[in-house]
Amino acid sequence: VFLATTNVRLAFDSTRLYTYGFARHNVSEYSGIEKPELERVARAFVSYFNSRARDLNVTAVVTGEEVPLLQEREVLHMRDVKDLVRKVFRLQEVSAGFLLVFGLIGYAIKGKAFARTLGRGLIWGGGLTVALVLALALGSTLDFEGLFVRFHLLGFSNDLWQLDPDVYILTRLFPEGFWLDATLLVAGATLVEALLLLGLGFLLRGRTIREEAPETLLRV
Repeated sequence: VFLATTNVRLAFDSTRLYTYGFARHNVSEYSGIEKPELERVARAFVSYFNSRARDLNVTAVVTGEEVPLLQEREVLHMRDVKDLVRKVFRLQEVSAGFLLVFGLIGYAIKGKAFARTLGRGLIWGGGLTVALVLALALGSTLDFEGLFVRFHLLGFSNDLWQLDPDVYILTRLFPEGFWLDATLLVAGATLVEALLLLGLGFLLRGRTIREEAPETLLRV
């Protein structure tokens, strides 16, 4: 949970990721917004998710004319998106706090012996994370559109997310391919981190076993 939510948070806060996605999916061509203007739009989205503002009110030069970027339906949908994103941010903070407290209390109670418990936890946690991420990556590769729709049905209580790309610019800024790339990037980062922690778990477990072996022989 901590790894995934941390990577999601980094992705939403990364202006570079937005601009990379815009360039990769030819958003400038489909939206009528020049690349320098898209960079400003990306910064506006990042700022919005980290602010207390309820609505995303931003203007942009579209096909040579400065206009409000979003229509009312899109503004309302962005409220829902922000609520969901902020919940992910809070979950990341709670999971980080839990891990910190768990580590401090475990070390205070068990001392050096806590390394074995920590190693076991990293093995199980890392292994489970790897399995879940691989399943998500496989599902995204085989049927991302289906997963995308199910995510919206579960994450939102209304149909504001259903936006006609011929009418609303939000779906041209963030096409389905943009979200597929972002999902695979977050999954890839989480997978690498989980593998590293899995390896650390085996190292800690092996080290504690080697340290305990001489004591066991002495008792025998």
